[in-house]
Amino acid sequence: MAKVWPIVVSAVLFAIPHMEDLNVISFLTYASMGAVLAYLYNRTKNIKVSIVLHFLNNLYAMLGMVTLLMTQH
Repeated sequence: MAKVWPIVVSAVLFAIPHMEDLNVISFLTYASMGAVLAYLYNRTKNIKVSIVLHFLNNLYAMLGMVTLLMTQH
């Protein structure tokens, strides 16, 4: 249980500045990502792993937004 609390705290701290509006779905989405990133760091002890995953997640989201904008008339 002692290893879970830092991940939970990290997930909440990651979610708060990433949220655009205050709703449960947005919070859970970002908190889940924060938890995964914290877990990966805890598991690998290498912050680069979390940074690369965060970058890839943002790249995927950005490509989706660009695709959506390019296909709208």
